[in-house]
Amino acid sequence: MKQIDRGAEATIYKDRKEILKEREKKGYRLKEIDDKLRKSRTRREAKVLNKLENINFPSPRLHAMCDQAMQLRMDMV
Repeated sequence: MKQIDRGAEATIYKDRKEILKEREKKGYRLKEIDDKLRKSRTRREAKVLNKLENINFPSPRLHAMCDQAMQLRMDMV
């Protein structure tokens, strides 16, 4: 797996024809708040990607979501 980008909220890795998006912990936030924010943002993004797929909107197809590891696995676009 190769890191291809790093933003304020997540690190993006390329694994064959898929992308792994991993939300990073923020050391300056309280752990409880950080966990809740990262989990809700991961779930929300997965929900949006599923809705886009359901209406046949051109977007990355979600393959897997783990709200414990705060990761999304989707198609490489």
